[in-house]
Parts: sequence; structure tokens; C-alpha cells
Amino acid sequence: MPRFAFVPLALLALLLAACEPTPSPAPTDTPASLLPTATATPTPRPTATPQPVDHVGAVLVQTNEARLSGAACGSYPSDDLPAMEYPPGAALRLSDGLASFAQAHADRMAGASGYGHSPREERRAVGGNGENISRVRNLPPATFVANWLESAGHCHNMMNPEWVSVGVGVAKAGADDYWSWYGVQVFGRE
Repeated sequence: MPRFAFVPLALLALLLAACEPTPSPAPTDTPASLLPTATATPTPRPTATPQPVDHVGAVLVQTNEARLSGAACGSYPSDDLPAMEYPPGAALRLSDGLASFAQAHADRMAGASGYGHSPREERRAVGGNGENISRVRNLPPATFVANWLESAGHCHNMMNPEWVSVGVGVAKAGADDYWSWYGVQVFGRE
């Protein structure tokens, strides 16, 4: 046997002797079920909780934006109202009494009591004079104000400088109702 045949075997033995053995983990008293384990999937980041939309607040803000900007309202012959250009006016103050009345009426309409204006006597008993009502299907309630501004009678009601206060009510209809949302504005002079 040639003398160089042992050289590779000797080198292999030296390499193996130079390697350090891998230490085994030290024994612990912690049960295996409590030890952390590696997970294959990353932990999801927490997401922000969606906040409920303040539909009443949105209607009030949009109404006041329209009043502060001014608006052109068409003629409304049944009430003897000519077309008018309303200059920028004052914002309406939210009235708790009118708001309670408006919300109760929106709830009644959404609760299948029918669609229509509240009785004038009841409205006047809480200080309400004018009233706008609306219903929309599959649209956000914020569309109420845009719809009212496009309707002559509703536009005149919203822009009337005699009104200084307002109550707003918005109600979601039940699943069986064709309409999604009902909205009410009740205007007052105080």
C-alpha cells in the first residue's frame, strides 16, 4: 500500500477532532408546554376599530355649510315661493328638543309607520316650524342635504333666514324595508 494513502484519512481525522461538539440544552424545570415555540406565521398587526359614523352630525355640518355659503332655490308654486337666491347666512344651532323630536319621527318612519311629515301640532308643541324629510336607498345619509338642496321646497326650508335652530334625526330602516335610511330636519325660530 502506498504511503500517501493514509494522508487523506489522517486529514479527515484531524478535521473531525477539531470540531467542537454541539452542546445539548441544559435541563430545565419548566414544562415543555410553557416554553416558547417558533411559529410559521407572523402575528397579525392589530387593526383600528371602525368608528360609527355620526350621520346626524354630518347632516348638521352640511346644512350649515350650505347656509354659510348661500344657495339658489327654485320656485315652489304650491307654497307660493318664487325662485330665490339666498345670500350667505347664519349657521343653525342644534336644539336638543327639536333633535329629540326629529329623531323620534325618523325612527317612526324607519319602523314601518309610513313615510310622511310629522303632525304640525306636535311639531309646533316642541318649537318646530318647518320640516324636511327624506329617505334614500343604498346611499349614505349624507346625501339627504344634497337632495334637499335640489328640491325647491326643501331648499327654501333649509335656507330660510327666520330659522335659528334645528333638530336632525337619522334612522336606519329594517332589513325588510325597501328604503335604507330616513332623515328628518325640524327647524325652529328659537
